[in-house]
Amino acid sequence: LADNQIACAYLTNTTTRTRSQIADLLTEAGMAVRADEVITAAVLTAEYVRDRYPHARCFLVNSGQIAEDMPGIDIVYSSEFDGPRAPEAPDVVL
Repeated sequence: LADNQIACAYLTNTTTRTRSQIADLLTEAGMAVRADEVITAAVLTAEYVRDRYPHARCFLVNSGQIAEDMPGIDIVYSSEFDGPRAPEAPDVVL
């Protein structure tokens, strides 16, 4: 596809790996994949939240480290809700 200048994208619903991690795995398997060609659930969720809830504080319920795929999203983690400096409740739960 690349030789013929045909755009390509790889769509996955995983929430435990970043675009970069998936691109690396596919490249190791013999496919030349760039991170910007990978579309994950986190990428689409971030786009949705930016459009529908700009400036929202988002509580991320996830076992993977996917924050790098969610630029522009104010992510709050469960550890931040403990102690005297705990923030107010998040606006969105992801």
